[in-house]
Amino acid sequence: MITKTKHLKIIGRVIFMIFPILAAFFLGTGAHAGEGILLNTINEFKNEKWIIKRPQIAFLKHYSDEQKKYLSYAYEKYQDKNFIYMLKAENGTIDPLRQSECYENGKREDSWGFCQIHRGYHPQIVNDSRFFTGWKWQMDECYRLWTSGTVFYGWERFKKDWQYQKKIKSHFKFY
Repeated sequence: MITKTKHLKIIGRVIFMIFPILAAFFLGTGAHAGEGILLNTINEFKNEKWIIKRPQIAFLKHYSDEQKKYLSYAYEKYQDKNFIYMLKAENGTIDPLRQSECYENGKREDSWGFCQIHRGYHPQIVNDSRFFTGWKWQMDECYRLWTSGTVFYGWERFKKDWQYQKKIKSHFKFY
């Protein structure tokens, strides 16, 4: 007696054996009969050019070429749309040199860059000479903090305020 599992395995093997012959016939590989079809089909498959699409981001609002470059780099490298939303929520202008606009007791907050890294909490990052001269280095440090559990207040607002979330999301489309 053949069980359902064995039956499916047999059907799968038959399809696997017949597929190259059918593919050769319908795709017109020029193969003839027997093993030639199988070998020719395998060679056609090996020579096939595969197109691998990079993840892409579309900008639905106005962004400068520089801003697009920064965000495209981040999305292509990390493929994390929440990271892109966080960057927009934290920085607003996607400027690696931006200082926070927040004031406390008349003093401007000492937070900087793409994800507003606070100099007091992360002096090893903000005081590094690469922070203000190497935007890719800064972006990578932002992502490292992002994935290690650092709290970003723009992201916290994004998660809690659905209207703000809708506004931020309206800037991008991801592919």
